[in-house]
Amino acid sequence: MEKSFHLLSDHEAATLYGLHDEHMKLLEAEFGVRTVARGRELTLNGPEAAVGRAARLVDQLLELIRSGQYLRRSEVVYAIRALQADSALDLNAVYMDKIEVSSKRQTISPKTAGQKAYVDAMRRNDMVLAI
Repeated sequence: MEKSFHLLSDHEAATLYGLHDEHMKLLEAEFGVRTVARGRELTLNGPEAAVGRAARLVDQLLELIRSGQYLRRSEVVYAIRALQADSALDLNAVYMDKIEVSSKRQTISPKTAGQKAYVDAMRRNDMVLAI
């Protein structure tokens, strides 16, 4: 099976592919697909199930990039692991949740589904304990 993506800008392509295409190499290793990245075109080739899972990840990563999130290798690794564990997970809901704090950074964001659940618990409850 083959699935193609047209990226909107060179910045979007560079962020999705990663430094020296490291994000694409992670996709190939984890999903067993072949990636062909040429400019603003990305093509995934491989077995239908593997391409489907990899395409879902690429769709979610593109959604994050388009909403202003910069992707580091560690975030792509987490996204792969998280989607393999829970295919219904919405990465945008995890990464784009912001917490206003009084610091120089001004906002912080959860980096994992567990952190997102903790943040949601803090919003719903007067007191939250973590171990």
